[in-house]
Amino acid sequence: MQSGVPRIDWGLVFGTTLFFVALARTQLYLHQEAALTPVVLVGQNRVALWLYAALMFPGTLLHEISHALAATAVGVNVQGFNIAPTEDALGSVRIEKPDILRRTIIGLAPLAAGTCVVLGVSALAFDLTRVYDVLMAGQWSNAMDTLAVNLSNAWGWIAVYIVFVVSANMFPSLSDIPKWLQIAFLTLPVLVAGAIDLNAARLPWLVDLTNTAFSWLLLIFGLTLAIDLPILLLLTAGTEAAAGQIHR
Repeated sequence: MQSGVPRIDWGLVFGTTLFFVALARTQLYLHQEAALTPVVLVGQNRVALWLYAALMFPGTLLHEISHALAATAVGVNVQGFNIAPTEDALGSVRIEKPDILRRTIIGLAPLAAGTCVVLGVSALAFDLTRVYDVLMAGQWSNAMDTLAVNLSNAWGWIAVYIVFVVSANMFPSLSDIPKWLQIAFLTLPVLVAGAIDLNAARLPWLVDLTNTAFSWLLLIFGLTLAIDLPILLLLTAGTEAAAGQIHR
């Protein structure tokens, strides 16, 4: 190996992929519990559906707008836009049938938009640049202290809510992306990182850029998981407690 040549940090690559998969799975459980909580409180009716929709509204709106904007950007006609909840979905966008490439772009648009929003909100609310710097220096306790300080004000908790509803709605629906393409999407970062690593001697700047990008993605996904998992536990515990009171 040539001395001084930067290499891809595979811990970052696989850690980011693992956190991404964990977030995708967490999203499913979050929706299940968020939908069940109002049902336990008010019964299986339209009120429960609208309470669930109201909780998720900012994330739903961003999700559907992202689909619509992406469709317009790639030249696919948007035939309808709906954010009124139904038994099957909280919102929907009807488009003319696109080819597989444009369907993929449209399907992944909420993920790209959601990640950007989570990054922007977290950077503003949690002093994320400082958190990133101290984490890169190995100062984990200082990073936790910085995050804790920013949760001591109202804006910090508003940001927690925004990150929660956006992350819970930013992953593509099963109908948005074919199963085989979902698997290909997960392996693509590993393949790209491998190709860059093989050419590290010729493209050292690209190796550094890739490592930085994965560092930020790992931080964003990790922070989002740190927000979503406690909320999931609270929703689950609250639902079970409310159900227990009802059945007494």
